[in-house]
Formats: sequence, structure tokens, C-alpha cells
Amino acid sequence: MNLSSLRQVLYQKGRRAGFATLQRAAALFGCSVTEFVDDPGISPDGMPTGAWSEASERDRVLATAMLEDLKSIPEDQKDLYYQLWKQGVAIGLARQAAEKGQGGKKP
Repeated sequence: MNLSSLRQVLYQKGRRAGFATLQRAAALFGCSVTEFVDDPGISPDGMPTGAWSEASERDRVLATAMLEDLKSIPEDQKDLYYQLWKQGVAIGLARQAAEKGQGGKKP
């Protein structure tokens, strides 16, 4: 298990590590507690390192989980799943815009 994997597991399980746990984990990976907490890990292939390191921890965990899910989709269906995902994002953004424009009322 690497540093990013450990942090992802802790986040997904909703665990908040205490300082003693962070110290042990940092010692295991040969880094300081600050480096352990602040290190965003290695960016996925094709993603600029700067974009990965600037993303929030939650966004990095979600992106990693999405990549894992993507591996289970048959190659010939990936474009369809991508289009569905984009439609979902567009619907969510449109709903947010409508709620803001109508004083919080849902469309």
C-alpha cells in the first residue's frame, strides 16, 4: 500500500486519524506528519501535477474512485458512460442555477 492508497482508504471509511496514528503512518513512509497530511500523491496519467496537487483531498479521492470504476466498464461502453456522466453534471449545474435564480426553489 502506498501513501495515496492509505489516505484514500481512511477517507472512504470516514476515519479521522489521531496524531499518534499519523505519526506511525508518517514513520512507516519515512516522512514527517506534515508531509503525510499535505502530500497529494502522484497525479494520474494524463493529469498535470499542478492540477492534482491543487485539488482538494475530497476531489482527489473521488477522482481516484471514478478511475477505479472506469476500469470495470467494458471498453466499447466507456464513451456512453462518459456522456451519461457529463449529462448528470450538466443537470446538477442547471438545477443549482435555477435554485439560485428562484430564491432557493427547486425547478
